[in-house]
Amino acid sequence: MSRYIFAGIFAAMIFAAMIPLACNKGGSSVPTSPDSPREMTTAFIDIGDTSIEGDTLSVTVDYENALDIYALSFRMGYNPGQLSPVDVTWDEIVSSDDSTFDLLNQRGFVPLAFGKFDGNAGISGNGNLVTVKFNILDGNYESPWIINETEYLVGKDSTGSRINIMTGGDVL
Repeated sequence: MSRYIFAGIFAAMIFAAMIPLACNKGGSSVPTSPDSPREMTTAFIDIGDTSIEGDTLSVTVDYENALDIYALSFRMGYNPGQLSPVDVTWDEIVSSDDSTFDLLNQRGFVPLAFGKFDGNAGISGNGNLVTVKFNILDGNYESPWIINETEYLVGKDSTGSRINIMTGGDVL
């Protein structure tokens, strides 16, 4: 009996290992590293407009030079002693049919991500991506920023190839 349990567990582990391959459309043979012959696409995201209404600070994240961004994840940093996140609104470029993620935590960053579903066009060009609202706890607050850490600043195009996402630049 125990060898049947072992075989079942082993089969389940093999199946679980195959799921990421299926979700990546079988993988991509397109070179995506900066060392490869194909040049990696670079897009920029950064803090755009900010506005204050009462005790609420609204911070927009803009994108520039985007070419078929199909999935993107990043983190917005803030000082939790000065601001408290209360709302996230994705711009219309990220449709209600797309998958989004945000977490309004009190740890000094707001993780944000979206993924397009098959059939929806990737994001291209320049524009607004998302607005995060904060309650102002201290009137002398430091403005939120995009955390520039490569393990959290990740973009992919519709073929599954990595897009080089950078903060700063000449964002709108």
